[in-house]
Amino acid sequence: MPQGWNRQVKRHRTAFLLGLLLVLGLVIGLAYSYLGREDVVSTVVTTLTKLPEGSQKTSTGVDSGPFEGMNAPDFSVKTIDGRRLQLSELRGRPVVLWFMAAWCPSCKSVASILKSVTAGRDVHVIVVDMWTEDVLRMVGLLDRTRPETSEDLLSFNGDFGGDGWNLVMDDYGLTGLYQLRYVDSMFVIDEEGVVVLRSYGPVSPTALRQALSK
Repeated sequence: MPQGWNRQVKRHRTAFLLGLLLVLGLVIGLAYSYLGREDVVSTVVTTLTKLPEGSQKTSTGVDSGPFEGMNAPDFSVKTIDGRRLQLSELRGRPVVLWFMAAWCPSCKSVASILKSVTAGRDVHVIVVDMWTEDVLRMVGLLDRTRPETSEDLLSFNGDFGGDGWNLVMDDYGLTGLYQLRYVDSMFVIDEEGVVVLRSYGPVSPTALRQALSK
């Protein structure tokens, strides 16, 4: 192999490794900010690699679950104000199902987007706090961070949320059913109960607006 080619390969390999280190450093830095634990490295590895019980991994390494075009799994949940919600009984109006946590920085921006895009629309918004004692226990993080309470979710909604949003503290029922691994994940379900948007990570205003227009 020509010497010049070897040098080029080495440069690309070095650039890749530096980029990987920068990403890992960012993840660890964020984890330190939110968890404040000496064992933060093992926490990061656990969070990024461990699938919650009941989840599956596809051949591509991506979580299985309700994809766009599939019927959304039905569920019945209790809101923090004591009301019972059954997904199948919400047909006829779109449903935004948002999995979040009150500590999550991106969730504040997404709440603003959700509030703006749904303004004036006849939409059910279900906000699911997945940073709860039950969920953290299931994924092995309960001893490494403080679980959130309904007061945390109420405070978040008061600061960033919208009127009429349905607030739910998950007991792992929804997180397991929808096979989630990431905070700040969103599903938009159309009037017929079909998933029209699945977003792992902060949703964009355009994507959300288009999904609610389908």
